[in-house]
Amino acid sequence: MKLSQFEIFDYQCIRASNPVGVGDITCLLGKNEAGKTALLKALYKLNPVVESDGNYDVVDQYPRGDVEDYEYAVETGEREPATVARAVFDLEDADLDEVQEMFGNDVLNSPTLTLSKGYDNNRNFFLDVNQDAAFKAFVKNVDVPSEIKSSFYECFNFGDLLETLQRQPQHAALAELTHVVRQVHEQGLDRYLYLAYLRPRLPRFLYFDDYYQLKGYENLDALKQRVESGDLQPSDHAMLGLLHLARLEVDQLLNPRRTQLLINKLEGAGMNIGKRIFKYWSQNKTLQVKFDVRPANPEDPGGSEGGTYIWASVFDPYHSHSTLLGSRSRGFVWFFSFLAWYSQLRNDKRPLILLLDEPGQSLHGRAQNDLLRFFEEELLSQHQLVYTTHSPYMINPKRLDRVRIVEDRTGEDLMELPREQQGTKVIANLADASAEALLPLDGMESEAMEPEPAVEPEILEVVVPVKQLLVEDVADLLYLRAMSNILAAAGLRGLGNDWVVIPIGGIENIPTYLTQDGNSDEGLAILIGTRSHDEELLKAFQAKQLIEPNRLKILSDFAASQEAAMEDLFDVVFYTNLVNAAYRGYLSQPISPPNLNSPSVRLRDRVTDYLNDHPLQGGLSFNHRRPARLFAENSGRLANEISPQTRERFRNLFTWLSDLESATVARSSSLP
Repeated sequence: MKLSQFEIFDYQCIRASNPVGVGDITCLLGKNEAGKTALLKALYKLNPVVESDGNYDVVDQYPRGDVEDYEYAVETGEREPATVARAVFDLEDADLDEVQEMFGNDVLNSPTLTLSKGYDNNRNFFLDVNQDAAFKAFVKNVDVPSEIKSSFYECFNFGDLLETLQRQPQHAALAELTHVVRQVHEQGLDRYLYLAYLRPRLPRFLYFDDYYQLKGYENLDALKQRVESGDLQPSDHAMLGLLHLARLEVDQLLNPRRTQLLINKLEGAGMNIGKRIFKYWSQNKTLQVKFDVRPANPEDPGGSEGGTYIWASVFDPYHSHSTLLGSRSRGFVWFFSFLAWYSQLRNDKRPLILLLDEPGQSLHGRAQNDLLRFFEEELLSQHQLVYTTHSPYMINPKRLDRVRIVEDRTGEDLMELPREQQGTKVIANLADASAEALLPLDGMESEAMEPEPAVEPEILEVVVPVKQLLVEDVADLLYLRAMSNILAAAGLRGLGNDWVVIPIGGIENIPTYLTQDGNSDEGLAILIGTRSHDEELLKAFQAKQLIEPNRLKILSDFAASQEAAMEDLFDVVFYTNLVNAAYRGYLSQPISPPNLNSPSVRLRDRVTDYLNDHPLQGGLSFNHRRPARLFAENSGRLANEISPQTRERFRNLFTWLSDLESATVARSSSLP
């Protein structure tokens, strides 16, 4: 089964998060202190891999400003304990095979399982079962002699069937059937299905952050005692995973039969784990992992307690220097610790959903690229992954559908907002997020996101040219994709599927992007909006000759305006109608073109000027991404309102890109 959605309530900074859609990989993007960690921790406690982590604590975790009122209301019976986490799982064929074999294909009205848990720390479930269909299929499918089955057809439910069975002589097969029917009758069909079939298949959540990192050494005697007592420390999980990954056993290390065998085992373990780790650590592939086992000395950490220690170190042959594993860079230790713990859990064959809090936070951009590659190549086929970040290097511009924006909607106007609108919110529509929250998207660097090619680069250029279109803003991406769909539906040229649209911010960011290692103008195009004061900046950029002149276009080349943003490719009537629809209920009166009489040239700027003079109600500020999102989500319905002139402008834009694409392919095909 797969997690498809979750929602968090009344947990730390969260009042009600909004439903959060989940795919194979889901990225929760937000600035520091937005509430990303709270989201993951609240979800983790719903079904944690470490069972002792599964309790919600009212005192520590209920929103602090309301906890006294809440506790009083629960104590006096005015309300039930609050639900904290609710998750919806889509049931897959493997989850339903045995269920449907016994109770028929129509046993569930919806192939989903909903789990919830709150401050009473009782986990609840919901299955939408079809009692009548399930009973009829069950009677039809049971394998009993025909003379017994004939009496079953006189029954109307599982209670009737139980009474009928109890009147029959109880041989072994019939006794087993009676036991099943009794459980279904007494527990209810939904509970029986959940306990007997679905709960064993329920994925557990693995939450991982700096808390679980390796120290690089451990007292093996003490570790063995903690394992036997079940009282593990946070770092023990990663250390046990490390030993498992290195194929070392605690008892074997504590009681070696001969020294040379131990030496060989430790050397082999270091090489084995090194191959696994450094496959995804391109920062320094010459590093080597080494293990050592020695009796504790008095000045070792906890050495006065005696016992035997295992030490894990990393040897750098270039500098001829060894460093204790826990003393390496924070990013390296995080990566090493997670891979160690995860490898052990993966081998246990337990269904897991991974919750990674700020993975790669301490890693260089290229190392974050390694981590994303690890996600795609190692995790994606095995597990779902939900991770948090505020780094542009941890976002795949080809998969913006994975991104959910996390914002804390509280602030100086806290008391003016209804309670349900306060606190951390998760926003699926990028256009509804603040510019501050979207900053990493505006600054994404595709170098950090491009996966390693599966073929040699020169072959890649011939077969799959890399085509990247740099634009100013997420809104540009939305408009381009929507208009491409509209033109393609009309049989006209749209934006080719091979183009990756990357928002980079304004024209001032282009030189930085192009001068990064690994970026070139091959297969690259730039489409940027400008104002008159950008003219000198544009000339200076063009003088550097960082890109072929025909690969850069300013939007005024396609719009009927000397200064242009993407909105200027649309007619003013259509765009004002789009803004009116996007802010319906917040405008004192609809905007009409004659209202836009400010001296600004660009259409978006004129709308902004008007709304500065006629503020939106409810304290809203104009966000130009909101109309773009509305258009993208309703492009099919709005297609008939697009004028021939607008279609022609976008057709010319897409023709320019298509001509560039043809030129790239022709040039690549001519390579020796």
